[in-house]
Amino acid sequence: MPDDDPAPRTQLHTPPVAPATPAARTVAADAAPTDAAPNPDRTVARTPADPTSVGDPLNPMIAAFVPGYDIVREVNRGGMGVVYEARQHGLNRTVALKMVLGDGRADDRTVRRFLVEAAAVAAVVHPNVVQVHHCGEHLGRPFLALEFCPGGTLADRLQNQVPLPPRTSAELVVKIARGVAAAHAAGVVHRDLKPGNVLFDAAGNPKVADFGLAKLAAGADLTRAGDVMGTPAYMAPEQASGDIPSIGPATDVWALGVILHECLTAARPFAGGSAAEVMAAIQTRDPRSPRSLVPTLPADLEYVCLKCLRKPPRDRYPSAGEMAADLDRYLAGEPLGGRGRDWRYRARKAAARWWRPAAAAALLALVVGGVWWAATRPGPPPAEDPGVRLRREEVLQRIDSLTRSKPNPDRESPHPVEAVADLPAAGLAGLRMIYDDRVVDLRAWRQLPPGDPAAASFVVFHNRRVMLKTDSVNEYRIEYRTSGRDLLLRAVSPNPDKAKVLVADRPGFVGRQAMKVRQLVLDVAAVPVGSEFTVQTAATFRDSLQTPEDRWIGVMGYTGSLKASILLLFPADRPFLDYTLRVAPTSNAAPVEYAGPVITFKADDNRWVYWEIPSPEDGHVYRVDWTW
Repeated sequence: MPDDDPAPRTQLHTPPVAPATPAARTVAADAAPTDAAPNPDRTVARTPADPTSVGDPLNPMIAAFVPGYDIVREVNRGGMGVVYEARQHGLNRTVALKMVLGDGRADDRTVRRFLVEAAAVAAVVHPNVVQVHHCGEHLGRPFLALEFCPGGTLADRLQNQVPLPPRTSAELVVKIARGVAAAHAAGVVHRDLKPGNVLFDAAGNPKVADFGLAKLAAGADLTRAGDVMGTPAYMAPEQASGDIPSIGPATDVWALGVILHECLTAARPFAGGSAAEVMAAIQTRDPRSPRSLVPTLPADLEYVCLKCLRKPPRDRYPSAGEMAADLDRYLAGEPLGGRGRDWRYRARKAAARWWRPAAAAALLALVVGGVWWAATRPGPPPAEDPGVRLRREEVLQRIDSLTRSKPNPDRESPHPVEAVADLPAAGLAGLRMIYDDRVVDLRAWRQLPPGDPAAASFVVFHNRRVMLKTDSVNEYRIEYRTSGRDLLLRAVSPNPDKAKVLVADRPGFVGRQAMKVRQLVLDVAAVPVGSEFTVQTAATFRDSLQTPEDRWIGVMGYTGSLKASILLLFPADRPFLDYTLRVAPTSNAAPVEYAGPVITFKADDNRWVYWEIPSPEDGHVYRVDWTW
């Protein structure tokens, strides 16, 4: 097994654009204006060569005529963007319409940052992350239609400078951390987390927003060495110093620690009269202890907060997911997960403070102890590559997110199905694959009893691909094959309302195995040439993998692809016994055991396995076979 919105109409009137109000503030657009003094609460995006370049104000008349939307009012405006509350035609829903400012066509750097935000938000699907509905362009200015959050921001709730109750703070920040963990699992580092970028929906649920400074795991970063990106009061030391290569998930963990500190104490851990003073304090001083400001705070919450605010990224929580796990333990009244291991951190801190008076004794002890240890103990195991360690953390976070919900297979096609005599070619003409990421959820698979037509088994196949449009093409076709009873395809993005499915009676073959073939046809006409975009699809395989020769999952390599990966989740009552990685040079060739570069992880209880092929070869079919 390898793998209803009508056309926009023109406005005939110009609705009034109401001024922004704090209660309805939505996706932030708050880069500091060029004439403003540096402010530790403002987002900065400055480079040594381009100090504070921003656009001119957007004419309200331009926004009033965005095809497909009725502008209700302006809800927020900053130096580089403006956000409106709008009603989307056809679907008749309220959205946050975010547009780039600028006189004439927006400059290339601003547009690229805007498209990075679109790609970042589209890559993350989580109840605590603002969702993107549509990305388009109007009169040379790109825009995003995003989930509208009418409950204001966390900054609004903290502006009275009264601490939130400890439990309320933990319950709030754990949800924010879960949203950030989902972004990290999708390869996205936010880099500008702050209370102003945490919105609340109508039900009061927090949602992470404004991915305008996000760093994507795939694709070029828009920052250079020495760039300072983010909001000073919430910057990690590596951000404040412009150390771009050191910025990663731990950078967002630092910002979560600042947010938790502010919720618990109504004060930030580093004070200063200007952005420069705050950034200097972040790099050189210890944070203010939360319990020095609010003595009644639980010690465990102070521990979580201060662990996030450790200067070296390696000493913080390695991921937002692990921070959320410790907050969950606090809320459940359980011991925190990392406190027992932190003697190494405390020892480093003590050594940094007292190294001069203890240097001679420490050196002597080190020499004597080192000789004894080398003579009596084996050497340490080789350290895991940092990139592999980060990927392992991302995989574990994704598994945690997936296993919190049950499989949701389709039982009928959500798109029109068209029968054709022969399926057209399903290649990548005009497109380039950057990476291909797949999750195969086998948790609803069952061994079907013979002679029971009512019995059913489902495998749900989630696919996320980051693509680059290299030429003017209107459609992208993805082909799926199965030896099972049926195959239902679903488009998630882009343009699911325009997707269709093609079927043909003639079977396809993988090796000598005959299979049903379906094509999912996606509309990509609106994607600009030269732009990256994310394709998300789901396929439900019914009654497949019923025989031993069917029990394999494959993915095809494409020229220029950075990676191809598959994560398999097995039924709780049926973990795999063993697995083998194989490769075939074409879809019709016999597979052989794979001996090339690969990253693999598996659960100790064999309930999941992940494998990743870096730079897969064009046309090769990489597969994992397993036994039960």
